[in-house]
Amino acid sequence: MNRRLALTQLAALCAATASPAAFAQPDKPITIVVPYAPGGTTDLLGRLLAQHMSPLLGRTMIVENKPGAGSGVGAAHVARAAADGNTLLVATSTTLAINPWLYKQLAYDPAKDFAPIGMIGAVPLLVW
Repeated sequence: MNRRLALTQLAALCAATASPAAFAQPDKPITIVVPYAPGGTTDLLGRLLAQHMSPLLGRTMIVENKPGAGSGVGAAHVARAAADGNTLLVATSTTLAINPWLYKQLAYDPAKDFAPIGMIGAVPLLVW
């Protein structure tokens, strides 16, 4: 399976599982928050997702980078946003699994503040 087909299928899955309230507001853009600086792998995945989802949904997709605090700034922004399906987070293992162990107080609760939609990529790591 090539990358384009996989992204198209993922976009269709995301569209099928998105909040019904999001479809009731076709004039409002969907914001994808990337909690890292532009130019990295997570940013690239967020932009590819927006590029392929926009025509499928018929909606404008905006990628907004909110780096800081080990991805905590972007995650907190999405946690405070209305739960209407118009604000999505490209979360990583740092955001959901590592930060709760590193920081005594987080501005978000990974288990309660987010609803998973799907996986958009995997990045293998190598320790030499």
